[in-house]
Amino acid sequence: MGLLYDRSVPGIVIFSVALQLAAVVVLFGVSRNSPSAEPDR
Repeated sequence: MGLLYDRSVPGIVIFSVALQLAAVVVLFGVSRNSPSAEPDR
């Protein structure tokens, strides 16, 4: 990311936001497919 910072600050902002959005998508996907943390009654 340092190389991108040297070339374009707005580019690194866009890159970082895109990575964070991808992480959110992955986290939602994992949470939907995992068993719930609530104990059985």
